Amino acid sequence: MIYLDNAATSFPKAPGVAEAVAETFLQPMGNANRSSHHASIRSTIMLVETREMLAEFLRVKHEERIIFTSNATTAINMAIFGLVKPGMKVMTSPVEHNAVMRPLRYLEQQGLIEIIKFELNNEYDFDKKSVETTLAHKPNLLVTTSASNVFGNVISINEISKQAKEAGCTVIIDGAQTIGNLPVDLSDGNIDIFCFPGHKGLMGPAGTGGMYVSDKIDPKPILFGGTGSVSDEEYLPEFYPDKLESGTHNLHGISGLNAALQYILKETVESMHLEKHQKMEYLLQKLFKIDELQVLTASPERNAGVISLATKVGTITDLTEYLDKNDIAVRMGLHCAPATHKFLNTFDNGGTIRISPGHFTTQDELDRTIKIIEQYFMRLNKKG
Repeated sequence: MIYLDNAATSFPKAPGVAEAVAETFLQPMGNANRSSHHASIRSTIMLVETREMLAEFLRVKHEERIIFTSNATTAINMAIFGLVKPGMKVMTSPVEHNAVMRPLRYLEQQGLIEIIKFELNNEYDFDKKSVETTLAHKPNLLVTTSASNVFGNVISINEISKQAKEAGCTVIIDGAQTIGNLPVDLSDGNIDIFCFPGHKGLMGPAGTGGMYVSDKIDPKPILFGGTGSVSDEEYLPEFYPDKLESGTHNLHGISGLNAALQYILKETVESMHLEKHQKMEYLLQKLFKIDELQVLTASPERNAGVISLATKVGTITDLTEYLDKNDIAVRMGLHCAPATHKFLNTFDNGGTIRISPGHFTTQDELDRTIKIIEQYFMRLNKKG
């Protein structure tokens, strides 16, 4: 199979991931922080090492502020519900995933918050004047994606976060499409919470993810239970990461994430991003030459690795089915981001076809994909 659905979840995983996960089933993996025996200590050490690598990855100092979750959606919900207070104004972009919009719409529906959206400019980055206008309404919270999962546009999160912080906003970033695909630098301290998955750009197992929580803020926990610490108390500990990490960790998945991070830190995100940039340039060059396609994407310079396609003839359903019959995996539909499709004017047509190559996508696979798309339209035109 030619797998081009890496924006949903990566395949193949990084070298060493499968072996690391298998090892957790073959050797005793005790519950971390719960016991003094070797199997438990082994798990505890693995969690600490993974936190340290993630802190290095994000360029932050306090690894204890890296919180493990089951995915980015859980992290985003923990961040929003942990920080929102009644009467807050929340600013966000017009291209958010439902992981952001559904919690916000729920809170809006309950009459707890007001949502204000800023606009994007011609390069699909945040529009500075629109952000200034939005900030004039004195929002309390900025929640924005770092890159769209539909057409890949990268938002300059360090710049908009600085502007928002100066205006008194707390900042939450959905990093689902950027971490592992682009360098992420949180060292300026303007981003309060950065949420991320482990199974997309980081090429780790599904069911892994987390968030970095700045030491400048202290969100309320939304999950309560055992932590293996302060067990004589019926109240959650106040220290991190325990305050936000109740229950047993996904030790099998995090072991795989640990292996993936080792691989990426060795390869470097910078070199991996350059390779993907070249793939995106090539793909776009070829796709723009197909007259029957409408290519919806940011330029390769501002793209996290995602291209959306609409068809001028035929339907996205038929083209997707044709690709699938030729063993090419892409995604069709609204991609859990209806707001983005309304922004792109593709909502009424059922969305787009999304192509998202990965680190291990080859030149031959790209050529084969282009050839099959061209073949589809040649056959369609002959029938017409």
